[in-house]
Amino acid sequence: MRHTHAILDCLPPALSMEQRTRARQITTALDLLKQVQDCTESKFLSPDEIEELEARIDRLLQHMREYMPDETVKQKGHMLFRHAMEFARQWGNLSWFSEQGIESLHAVYRRQAERYKMKDLRRQVFMLRWNFSQCVLEARQPQPEDAEEYEFRDNPVYFEEDGEDDEGDSEDDDT
Repeated sequence: MRHTHAILDCLPPALSMEQRTRARQITTALDLLKQVQDCTESKFLSPDEIEELEARIDRLLQHMREYMPDETVKQKGHMLFRHAMEFARQWGNLSWFSEQGIESLHAVYRRQAERYKMKDLRRQVFMLRWNFSQCVLEARQPQPEDAEEYEFRDNPVYFEEDGEDDEGDSEDDDT
């Protein structure tokens, strides 16, 4: 914060006290946003880091509520304030919420480039669909122990037919 506030100290004295106060509120918000951004590296966060991220997001939100109540929160702000923590707790990072995550995809692409250099469009589409299913769809599938919570117990995609019902009794059991 000292850097942005030092810049404000260099502003011409012609600015009114109200303008200076508003400028400080804005730079404080930017500094708080920078603190949040510092937690968005493309890496897995420890539980303590996730708690720190939540505290930083809360500080930014409170500052904006107090000093910028008339400002509109757009889509990125909504994603940050309403969905980022849920995502961080579920996946252990915020890489898809930040430009670092997007930039890190370049490295993934370069590593897998040989798969995508083929000229046959049908094979390219097949590879992209396969990669999507492996990276996205599989990651989103609930684990069997989570099935009740997600109400997927009867879906054969999540459970193989093993002849047992929910209580562990065999379907062939008459008792």
